[in-house]
Amino acid sequence: MNVIKVGIVLGALLLSARVGAAQENQDELKNKILQKVEDRLRAEEERILKEISKIIEEELSGWKSGEKKTVVKPKKEKKAPTKKEAAPPVEPGFLGVFPAELEAEEKEEFGAKSGVILREIVRDSPAEKAGLNAGDIIVHLDGKTIRDLDTFRDVILDKGAGSKMKVGFLRDGKTLWRTVTLASRHAVEEERAERPVPEKKEEPKRDRTEKELREKTRKFLERKESEKREKALKQEEEEKRRGIPGLDFLALDDE
Repeated sequence: MNVIKVGIVLGALLLSARVGAAQENQDELKNKILQKVEDRLRAEEERILKEISKIIEEELSGWKSGEKKTVVKPKKEKKAPTKKEAAPPVEPGFLGVFPAELEAEEKEEFGAKSGVILREIVRDSPAEKAGLNAGDIIVHLDGKTIRDLDTFRDVILDKGAGSKMKVGFLRDGKTLWRTVTLASRHAVEEERAERPVPEKKEEPKRDRTEKELREKTRKFLERKESEKREKALKQEEEEKRRGIPGLDFLALDDE
């Protein structure tokens, strides 16, 4: 706005200068115009300085009276939450045994109502290091009763490599306990590859061959048949003492 005023004044002076140019010298007119412009600018400068001075005094008086200015702090940019790195998957635990269901003859022979029998132990496996042998019957594992192969596998699959568990098993009619630390299958295979295979000692085989099973089955049936005959004879003698003819004896001969 001030600049516009100065421009108007300057235009008016130029107009008046043109009118009196014929009467005055051009140099004198020029000096007069410059002098007037300088006076105007000086006056405008003084006015601006006074306004600035007034503003500064008002600000200082406000601070002296205890007024506080509100300082707007720039907002901090919130960092996007970083995703937690997923934990590496735990490798399944490896015991190193070949379990099997107990057969009826084995249950009767070892006096075991449930459990799984170990047919073979893997060399350098956690089972071998814990002292388990082929022929042992696992009845407890990690505090759980082992009824069959399904419960045995469920317990093992729930544990990862490095997990410790107590194993209860039957051997020679006694219940024994061992603590086993499950390992990684790959680690066991690498360890076996690095170590030479030891010479096998001749040991009596614990596995049941087909011939042995047939022989055991035959003896089992003969024993049951003998018990049946003895029971029939006792019943016949009891009936004779009571005066009843031996009808059961005839029925036994027909069989």
